[in-house]
Amino acid sequence: MLTFREKYSNGEKTSVLVHGDLWAGQIFFRNEVDIAGIVDWQAAHLGSPVEDLFRVLGAGTTSAIRRKLFYPLLDYYYDAMLRLLGANMPFSRDYLNEEIVHTAPFSCLTVIVSTGVQLNSDDVKKDKRAAEEYIDRCKCFVEDVIKLCGWQ
Repeated sequence: MLTFREKYSNGEKTSVLVHGDLWAGQIFFRNEVDIAGIVDWQAAHLGSPVEDLFRVLGAGTTSAIRRKLFYPLLDYYYDAMLRLLGANMPFSRDYLNEEIVHTAPFSCLTVIVSTGVQLNSDDVKKDKRAAEEYIDRCKCFVEDVIKLCGWQ
């Protein structure tokens, strides 16, 4: 049985270069819209085209924002890639929908781990409201993955 990542590295599933630890602090902006660069690439790997999006929105935004913006951002992401790659686009929008279901359980684990890291940081230990927010993000993400995967 292939592991989650092996399915991408061996070509069974269409892959992209995934940052692997993408969050707001890793992104440097030139202005309010344009990205100047992304740092901290030691977790980079071949993986799902939705993996970094799950990471940024799962751990880096409130549940309400993630729920509201996930699909519009997925559409934006796909449309931007389609404009850049044209006929060389390696996957369809339907493939991204399949990837959401395939990648959600793996992404859920990364959100749980990152929540644990955040809860153990000195800043969050001093801020009960921040701790509650991280717990809510994690709880809602797990609930949404259970629903998305039909495990209810």
